[in-house]
Amino acid sequence: MEFLDDDFTVLLYYQYCDIEDPPAIQQWQQDVCEAHDLKGRIRISPEGLNGTLGGTQANVEAYIRAFDEHPELVPSSIHWKVSKATTR
Repeated sequence: MEFLDDDFTVLLYYQYCDIEDPPAIQQWQQDVCEAHDLKGRIRISPEGLNGTLGGTQANVEAYIRAFDEHPELVPSSIHWKVSKATTR
């Protein structure tokens, strides 16, 4: 197994929570991902979020911190899965 880059990290997560304004959360997510050069997909609905993102480990950690500080999201109920990216 060969690692793509020592620092390239993949983040997967989901969170069930009530989201009153999905378009506002969508814009916030886009802004955070662009600020931290993260690529991937995040599904947002009134029932919660489901995301897969990739970037440097430091940027993934910054994303998690920003997520944890958002007043509408509940960080204690999130299921983060973090791993290093590899090629086969």
